[in-house]
Amino acid sequence: MVTKSASLRLGLEALNDVGEAPEKGVDETLDLSGYTDLTPGRRIALDPAAVDQAVTFTDAIAILIVSHDYPFSLRLVAGQALLANLRVFLVWADDELDDAHSTSVLLTGNTLNVADLEVWILEKP
Repeated sequence: MVTKSASLRLGLEALNDVGEAPEKGVDETLDLSGYTDLTPGRRIALDPAAVDQAVTFTDAIAILIVSHDYPFSLRLVAGQALLANLRVFLVWADDELDDAHSTSVLLTGNTLNVADLEVWILEKP
């Protein structure tokens, strides 16, 4: 039987000035395996006037939302404070045994431009 797996590589560098070598950085690879469902690269054109538009799933062990152009806002649950001015939202669980978040995330537009979002979700087995 095939075991599905995904690998996330996170790279971040802090520079004191443009063109200088990084002073600090993180380069980490995180793996998840054994998940049952992957929604890879789903694209959403998030309307600037969108308010709490649901992206639904069951029990996510990984959620990645990347804007290719303009910022967006997000809530984990209705009524929660809005996480505003995002270009990336990422949740990555330790393993496939316990979900990191259930049901949905709620997206809100930036009021000015359509945001081109790419959404990846890995579901717990």
